[in-house]
Amino acid sequence: MEEQSLAHHGIKGMKWGVRRTPEQLGHQNAKLERRAVRYDLKAGKYAKRQARYSKKLIKAQGKLTGGRVSGRDIKRARRTGRKYGKISAKSARYQLKAAKARARILKNKEIMALLETKVQSVPPESIARGKAYVEELLS
Repeated sequence: MEEQSLAHHGIKGMKWGVRRTPEQLGHQNAKLERRAVRYDLKAGKYAKRQARYSKKLIKAQGKLTGGRVSGRDIKRARRTGRKYGKISAKSARYQLKAAKARARILKNKEIMALLETKVQSVPPESIARGKAYVEELLS
């Protein structure tokens, strides 16, 4: 092996000094947006189920407040109440996940804008100095 060698164990096929396009960088944001939409759909599904169980719960409570109450009515009311609680928790969980995914998209966009301004603020002299150093090593 030569005495002077330059080794780089980075990303295969990645070129030095080549910046990815905004479309390539936006791939992660598109993935997060699809995930957020999926979570919104699930939250909507559970919200519909929550509304249905809400009606059942009101009906069961109405039976309990009326005249004679059987043990079966009490069990049914308890079961409906538990299901309502589980479904409303799932709906809230998916709404939170969707909100987090959208927040991450905004954060990624802010970071990319910050990095872009930093890259543009690098003086040409320092870029030329680094380029000359690499060319010297390679020759």
